[in-house]
Amino acid sequence: MRGINSLAAAILLGLAGTAVAWGQSAPATQQAPVDPFAPPPESPPLFNYAVGLGAGHTDNLFRTSDDTVSQDLLQPTFNFTLDKQGSTLQAQVVGLVQYTDYLEGDVGNEFRGQLTGQMNWIISPQRLNFVLQDYSSVEPVNTRLANAPSNQQQVNVLIGGPTLSFRLGGDGTWNGQMDLRYIDTTASKTKEFDSQRGFVAGRLIHDLDVTSHLSFNLEDTHVDFNNADPLTTPNRYDEYSFYARYLSRLAHLDLDLALGGSRVSFSQQWPDHSGALARATVAWRVDARNTLQLTGADQLADATADLTQPPELTSDQLTTPTIVVGRTVISPAVFHDRSVGLGYAYQGPRLGFTLSPYYTQLRQLNGIDLSQKGFGGVAGITYQLTPLVLLGVDLADQTTRYVSDSSLDHSHTATINLSRQLTPHWSWNVSFRHDQRHSSRPGFGYTENEVFAFLYYKR
Repeated sequence: MRGINSLAAAILLGLAGTAVAWGQSAPATQQAPVDPFAPPPESPPLFNYAVGLGAGHTDNLFRTSDDTVSQDLLQPTFNFTLDKQGSTLQAQVVGLVQYTDYLEGDVGNEFRGQLTGQMNWIISPQRLNFVLQDYSSVEPVNTRLANAPSNQQQVNVLIGGPTLSFRLGGDGTWNGQMDLRYIDTTASKTKEFDSQRGFVAGRLIHDLDVTSHLSFNLEDTHVDFNNADPLTTPNRYDEYSFYARYLSRLAHLDLDLALGGSRVSFSQQWPDHSGALARATVAWRVDARNTLQLTGADQLADATADLTQPPELTSDQLTTPTIVVGRTVISPAVFHDRSVGLGYAYQGPRLGFTLSPYYTQLRQLNGIDLSQKGFGGVAGITYQLTPLVLLGVDLADQTTRYVSDSSLDHSHTATINLSRQLTPHWSWNVSFRHDQRHSSRPGFGYTENEVFAFLYYKR
């Protein structure tokens, strides 16, 4: 059993949200997003859960190039989502707790969990809020090694603090905001990642019209690492950022654009670094069936930025069979991050299709060099064979080059899923996955095949 403290934090936050929702009826649809200056009327929480039992087999448990080990697995899971929208409290939580029983005993049985939770408590309307966030996931210990059980760890990011809002001017179009946050990061194996952080931000917000907003933001983050080796990496740093951000929400087009600069100041006479801060997300709903999204970033960032992603409250979260192991580099390193991604989605009456190519470049600014460049893409097709039977195929391909030794990894994965809705509450899912890596480093390539069957009860 690994990462029990992080997992416990994830479960506690999830159960806290569950306690709010337990025993109350769920509305048919989710509520609209909340305007902080116009709190919504009180509404019942939307809480759903699913209990599943899975059985599977892998022909290469440790993902090695030779001496492969086959293993049968048994996996009970508990999935839940919570969406609470009220005038005093808003909370959104998505979580999954899973127990894996390795039936041949080649690996010790273990609990794992993933959770994304956000809570906003309105202490004084339009004046003072308290924000609490928790992000727990399973990440690799070393991204250069295969995704074997021994190369996985529980990682948790806990964020909490107040937000003070105030109006400026008589017309109400200018507003101010001050954020103060305490951030705690922990990893069950990479102890160098453990840190305490303080974050403070001042924001000047101008409402251009009902659908668009312009803000000017000044942020300061102070980071202290608990276990960093001072001989290989600085044990603390400060990051200062200033940027302008434009938000627009139209009927068919959403824009989120930020432009400014950042500076990181390290301790122990490590050289400081400055760079541009540019982020962009453009989402275009072409029509009822087609959507297109473009994302890009040029910024200074660390692992925490990748780990703090908002929850997705979609119904298929309740029947996601297994925990997806992330690809974030868990370390005290700061990177110059350049990335761009394109996402296209089509959803017809029976056929669905997604395509997401991407490119990323990470240049490390401190510590042991983990710099890398990567590109690839993910594609998925779903087809409704009958009103109750869904067939899906997912393909993923990624190429990564590591700067320190110029080594090259090429990975590709293919997954076939077949699911059937038996009753309004019961469903089953069968999947087959083929995972393969080719590497220029001897002994780092592997091939794995896995088959899994799940039975779910969904509230």
